[in-house]
Parts: sequence; C-alpha cells; structure tokens
Amino acid sequence: MSRTQGQSLRLEAIQIELTGEMANHYDVYYRVHAQNYGWLDWAKNGSIAGTTGHGFHLEGIQICLVAKNGPAPGATDTPVIQTFDSYEAGVMYAVNRNRRENGLAYVTGLPKLH
Repeated sequence: MSRTQGQSLRLEAIQIELTGEMANHYDVYYRVHAQNYGWLDWAKNGSIAGTTGHGFHLEGIQICLVAKNGPAPGATDTPVIQTFDSYEAGVMYAVNRNRRENGLAYVTGLPKLH
C-alpha cells in the first residue's frame, strides 16, 4: 500500500530503494510531480522525493532504472522541498542524508540542541 487508509491523509513524498541482487547492478531514480511545484528533480536509491511539511500531494511519479553508477536521467539538485518544524528536525535531516550517502544507518533521535 502506498498511502494511509481511512485517514484522509495525502501522499506527500516517497522513498524507493532496490534490494537484493538488483541493488548490486542498478540504481533506481525517481521523481515526482508535486502540487504547486510541478516536476521536481530526480532522487536516487532511497532519498526523499516530494515535499515535506507543506501538505501538497503527489500528482505523478516517474521511475527509471540505471546501470550502477551510470548517469542520472536528469537534474538531481532539488528532488525534495522541505519545511522543518524545528531546528532539530533540520539537523536530523542533514545528519541522516550524510549518513545515507556514506552507507550508515539512520539516526532516530538527537538530543535537544541549544
């Protein structure tokens, strides 16, 4: 299932990741058409594509498999438009993006920053 059920919530962002043998040979790129923004840039291998904190729904999606480490199908600068409800949430996002790029597990909580 790709949405909530019975809660009237909209799908705002997605993450797609290959597993198993496919992940050894291909990168998965995907981009979304977001309400009020149009087509965003391509996301890759589990990165976020869409919007967060805006409440805009996804209106379309394109998915493309590319040979491992091959060129992206297009621009990759802005696959997500994010709004953070706190400084800590922004730091958490930056930490986890860096950890993902370096093959590390996500951090699930940070101490309160002052």
